[in-house]
Amino acid sequence: MFDDITQAVLARDDVARYLKAGGHVDLQVKEKIHAYLDELRTTQRYPLYKRLKHPLYPILRKVDRQPEHIDIVRKALSVGRVIYISNHKSHLDYLIEPLVLEDTAVRPPIIAAGINLFGGPLGLIHRHVTGAIPVRRDAKDPAYLVTLKAYVAELLLRHDLLFYLEGGRSYSGEIKAPKTGLLHAALQSANRDDIVIVPTAVAYDAVLEDATLARQGAKRRQRPFAIEMAEMVGSAVAELWTTALTSRGSASQEASRTVPAA
Repeated sequence: MFDDITQAVLARDDVARYLKAGGHVDLQVKEKIHAYLDELRTTQRYPLYKRLKHPLYPILRKVDRQPEHIDIVRKALSVGRVIYISNHKSHLDYLIEPLVLEDTAVRPPIIAAGINLFGGPLGLIHRHVTGAIPVRRDAKDPAYLVTLKAYVAELLLRHDLLFYLEGGRSYSGEIKAPKTGLLHAALQSANRDDIVIVPTAVAYDAVLEDATLARQGAKRRQRPFAIEMAEMVGSAVAELWTTALTSRGSASQEASRTVPAA
């Protein structure tokens, strides 16, 4: 059974024209579009999303969230749908930025993320809790591109959207060349006159995966997301454990100095 967005995508003129490009409905193309729609389908369960900050505390405790210029966001929301276009430095970005909006009582956007982030349990969280859509950044299949553009256009009738114009993370800290496919898709939305684009930036003194990025220097291949996340969690938990041991050791030393001599 299709959700309302999927049904709306299939009813769009651009999708219908593509299906009948040869004068009749191409069943193989139709199957591909249905498969891509199944892949893109996402659900945001906001009450559950807000609770994610608790199991993610070992990571989130390392970031002091300091929002700026929320008044600009509120003004944009009063006009219509908002597209947040952000830089991308860390895997923390798509955790931190929506939480900053949640901290300030701003409605959460749907996030466009690379399909490599959708494996395993975290993929289920992205698809069924945070409301992220998996994007094949280097896809060339015309059937995929027309489906993605139509899906994003329909999504913007119902939700705000956050995506990273660089595609993947910057490994050097410099802003990478933009990838404009999603922006082009968004501007094809039926309600494009009511869309406000809000440039967004996230900055850190140091990102949690600094040690990994410093060793790698530049992105040479796509590493499994589960491995990268495990490294980040390991770094956060190790520092938390070290801090606890240091505090315990300091307390023991202080106690030993205050014990009266026999």
